[in-house]
Amino acid sequence: EMAEWGFENFTMYETPHIHEGSGNWKYTWDTFCENYHFATLHKKTLGDFLIGRRQAFDVYGRNVRMISATRSIHAMRVPPQEQWKPEEYLSVQYRLYPSINFSIYPDFMAIFWVMPGKDQSHSRAIRISFLAKEPASQEKRDQIAFAIRRGCVDVVQNEDFWVTGLAETGMRVEGV
Repeated sequence: EMAEWGFENFTMYETPHIHEGSGNWKYTWDTFCENYHFATLHKKTLGDFLIGRRQAFDVYGRNVRMISATRSIHAMRVPPQEQWKPEEYLSVQYRLYPSINFSIYPDFMAIFWVMPGKDQSHSRAIRISFLAKEPASQEKRDQIAFAIRRGCVDVVQNEDFWVTGLAETGMRVEGV
């Protein structure tokens, strides 16, 4: 199934980079890419792009495929069904055991590797690589660059890491 995405047509878009943060890496992985929290935690970032609280979920042994719809999927209501191109309106996540995630969007792909950080007991890092099909225009390249910055800084660093850090603090309280 993954071969059908044409990964051979993708090229590295930006240098892979690492985001460090406090919080257990396994806890981060457990909450990574499911979208039930998008409508609240990511309301101002992903909320205008992806539909939250609705997701297809298929398990293949220790691996998982999750599919979310982009808000633009409503455009499929206009043409006849034989003209639909659902792959243009989906975000597909492949979670490969133990901690690699391929996030595939219509124009680009992000590879996330969630791992222990420098402090093995209570730290995590996410190595992020972005690949894209060759954009047809400068405008499209700018849109992809914006999506990368938004995904790394606004979503991962400022929202996901913030909330998992708060949860980690609660898990460290003695006597609970």
